[in-house]
Amino acid sequence: MWKNISETNADEIETFLEARAGVESFDYQPEGESASKKYICTSWEKQIVYSGIATITAAFIQVAEA
Repeated sequence: MWKNISETNADEIETFLEARAGVESFDYQPEGESASKKYICTSWEKQIVYSGIATITAAFIQVAEA
């Protein structure tokens, strides 16, 4: 989850996820992890919390590295 980020940053994240369409994997390093892993994002939701501030909630699935 990306909480209370700028709407501009939220748009960039959403564009990135849309381009992968839930099937193309990408490297992501979750908070608190020491290394990135491969994931796909099966769904996400962007909510506008305040004017210009958004939160994105996403469902990631870790996939095997090729």
